[in-house]
Amino acid sequence: MRNVLLVDDEPLARIGMQSMLSTMHDIKVTGSVSNGALALEFIRSSHPDIVITDIKMPVMDGLTLLKTVCESDMEKRPAFIILTSYEEFDYVKSAIKYDACYYLVKMELSPQTLSEALKKAYKTLDMLEGNGKPAALSTDNIFVNRFYYNLLSYGFHSEEAILDAVERNDRDFPSKRYLTVAVSLADENSRMHDHSKSYSTYMSVTSTLKSSLSPSLKAKFVPWSQDIIGIIILLNDEITFEDCSVMINDAEKLIKQYLGIKVTCSFGTLTESMILLSSSFSSALASLDENMLHRTETATIDITSVSRRLIRAFDSLDDDLMEQTLKNIELSIDTLTQYDSISLVSCVINVIINCLNDGESMLENAFSNYSGSFRSLYSFTGKEQIKSYLINLKSCIENAFARQKNDSKNKIVLTAKQYIREHVYEKLSLSDVALHIGVSQNYLSTLFGSYSDLGFSEYVMSLKIQKARETLEKQNIKVYELSDMLGFENPQYFSKVYKKYTGYSPSDTPAKI
Repeated sequence: MRNVLLVDDEPLARIGMQSMLSTMHDIKVTGSVSNGALALEFIRSSHPDIVITDIKMPVMDGLTLLKTVCESDMEKRPAFIILTSYEEFDYVKSAIKYDACYYLVKMELSPQTLSEALKKAYKTLDMLEGNGKPAALSTDNIFVNRFYYNLLSYGFHSEEAILDAVERNDRDFPSKRYLTVAVSLADENSRMHDHSKSYSTYMSVTSTLKSSLSPSLKAKFVPWSQDIIGIIILLNDEITFEDCSVMINDAEKLIKQYLGIKVTCSFGTLTESMILLSSSFSSALASLDENMLHRTETATIDITSVSRRLIRAFDSLDDDLMEQTLKNIELSIDTLTQYDSISLVSCVINVIINCLNDGESMLENAFSNYSGSFRSLYSFTGKEQIKSYLINLKSCIENAFARQKNDSKNKIVLTAKQYIREHVYEKLSLSDVALHIGVSQNYLSTLFGSYSDLGFSEYVMSLKIQKARETLEKQNIKVYELSDMLGFENPQYFSKVYKKYTGYSPSDTPAKI
């Protein structure tokens, strides 16, 4: 992995270059500064491998920076790529004098020309280091964790459950207000002519959004599907909806300018409640143009439903649920377009990366024989290719399940969850379950905090409310009868808990169509 420092007094130019670099392997932008003086300080402290610098800048220009580094006693010197304009060729001579390895005309800057410059820089570095070994591929998890994904996909049943997850995942998350945004990379042209949305393009757009919005907004970015990125914006008193709208619009223009990609952004409803983030994001998805949604004339893909089943399977390591879900996906491929088939399988990839700490690394290894690794899915042109890929994906998940089931501590939690599911209609306490599986209640409570999204009490209550809702949707039953059936103390307490988890009272539960 080669570390790159970007030096330019134009913020948009730096963001644009960072977007281009995000599509390239073995490159990581570790610094972005506005003048040579700041760059010199960064070079001395962080030792980047490559510096891409403009010539004309305030405080210290690019040539002075290059000359200072070249004449210094630094043990490790970076390779320099110089950015120039057409009228600055006299400066280029000086740059070459001080061993700049390449120069680029800013008006001609593109991913292709930048890639050529980097190849030259690599050769220069190899000579300086005395070796020609390629950098190792980074396998860092580049997606946010499942906590944010669950927030947008109805993965929590109460504000209390979210607060419990916040304590374990992101203590800085709570805010006064929240705004969601759905960003779609799909347009009518891509659906009709380009059925293979590139993984690298998706990540490049995500990177550009982060670079553009993060300096001004506190935001979380969520990979939602093959061509939709979710954003959760945490609003304070100083940032208004209008401010967000302007910033999102500027980000759209930036992506179009530097990546040549037209994205469509849609806002969800403002909310002060974390439990309503899922509804907010659903409204953002619904307001996208029909061509931006995962729909066809012959079938409708319910990405949220598929994702939730997969997440439940991962949470409980439920082989049967995973098997059935993947089987349904395989059967759906025959009735869907090539584009929607890829979207559906891409949903599995997203959940794997969100649900497992080493998800991306696991996929890299499982698809090491594929050109492009697991990203090869996005270049397939036939449904048989997709089905074959899904088989390999299934094997990858089975291996992951087997590894987790061999974890003795995780096995205790799985045993406890199984017991709870089998006795969901009884009154269940932590001490009762701990006694049944042969561990102390303090130990079981601690394990639940480490190996489950929900604490013990929240897990028990969520299962009971799930059973209650399923019963009410299917049959006409009195509230007090259902309360007694599920082991609640009284109907009033049951109704209070039910409304807290679902948003409506038991008597108002809509019948399932």
